[in-house]
Amino acid sequence: VTANCHGESGLDGLDMSTVQYELDGLAPEKIVEAAHAHEGQLTVLTLGPLSNVARALQLDPTVESKIKQIVIMGGAINVPGNQNRVAEFNIFVDPHAADMVFQSSIPKVLVPLDPCNDILIPIEEFDRLKGHRLHENMHSLMQHFISGIKDEIGVKGALVYDALAAYYLINPDAYTLEPMDVVVEAEGMHTRGMTVTEQRGNAKRNNNVQVVTSINKDMFIEDMIRLLKEL
Repeated sequence: VTANCHGESGLDGLDMSTVQYELDGLAPEKIVEAAHAHEGQLTVLTLGPLSNVARALQLDPTVESKIKQIVIMGGAINVPGNQNRVAEFNIFVDPHAADMVFQSSIPKVLVPLDPCNDILIPIEEFDRLKGHRLHENMHSLMQHFISGIKDEIGVKGALVYDALAAYYLINPDAYTLEPMDVVVEAEGMHTRGMTVTEQRGNAKRNNNVQVVTSINKDMFIEDMIRLLKEL
């Protein structure tokens, strides 16, 4: 399953033809290794499907008690999905893995589409990098990205979901969190990948996830530009 708004190369706007890389498929083993080496200190940031984390739990169930927390970019709580009517891409791609991770006892912070959709960055913000060595590539990359988003969902600006999840590790004070009881629909014909919250007023809740409900937009953009300029 691919995200069309990133273009054929996955990073349209940049020439990646000369970049050589090879995937070794060892991410689950590396997660297990890091969990043991840094017991109680490891934070896992996930910017894609949760397949590798679920595989790590299958390889070695003891890592569940060794990981400090997982920060997850994924899910849609009270907004439409971006992969089907109700599901966000990362959860939709491997809902069984997501279900396993959500049911685990590892502390979880979920950065869903809801607050991310409120932060739409116009191309002009990236022009603040003029004179910096990153400007030309960033401007070209973002132009293609923003064009793809406009074609896909009809909004004009960069939706930087992954960066917003990573920013939580830099400045958690910019985030408002709410504990929620969240389960993942893994089999539904129309609801595959849906992150389903318990919203009944009289229901007993098993609050298994800290869900980000809002992010300080101004703080994020200023820090993003500042950190890019420091590269």
